[in-house]
Amino acid sequence: MVGKKIIGLTGPFGSGCSYIAEKILSLKGYKYISLSEILRDNIVDKDCSRSDLQDKGNEIRAKSGAGFLADEAIKKIDSLDEGKFVIDSIRNTHEIESFKKHFPEFYLLAVWASKDTRWERVKGKYNGDLSTFEKDDKRDKDEKDENGQQITLCYQMADAIILNETKIHAEQTDDFIKLKTIVERYVDLIEKNAMYEPTEMETLMAMAYANSMRSSCTQRKV
Repeated sequence: MVGKKIIGLTGPFGSGCSYIAEKILSLKGYKYISLSEILRDNIVDKDCSRSDLQDKGNEIRAKSGAGFLADEAIKKIDSLDEGKFVIDSIRNTHEIESFKKHFPEFYLLAVWASKDTRWERVKGKYNGDLSTFEKDDKRDKDEKDENGQQITLCYQMADAIILNETKIHAEQTDDFIKLKTIVERYVDLIEKNAMYEPTEMETLMAMAYANSMRSSCTQRKV
């Protein structure tokens, strides 16, 4: 555990988590591990639909524990030498809790993009079927099942949220450079390579977060 830095990524499909992991964090030396790939390794039909994959994920969490996929990733990381790792496809709060409990230096980044933007990115995988996308997307956000998809709750546990609204075609575009700069800023803070003054938005969000702690709601502090 000592000496290992872990960045977790959470966000709805099409938000750009895998893109950030592969195109930016990998170049910063972070080894890639996907919970979705671990899930696929535990099922027979590797080419199943997203809905079927959601079903299988829920079944495995119910059978082996809600943090099962995270625990499998932890085993992989523990078997490797000291280093830096990025964990993609975190979709359940118990997975976050497993990582936080095991790794002192675990940081969760949430990636956000609007539904319209994400649809444009993934509609080819859905053969243009918007209704199926919307059904999967709704389920992905806020299943009431403890073993289900809980992206909304995962967002609330994130250390930072990255906005990723633009459609990036090439790595030398202004949009890519802007996204890369934002991600690398967080990496610098995580690795303690640099210090930054909070932006105006970050300052206001910190104030909003502090005020949310006054909420009497036991489930969500808003």
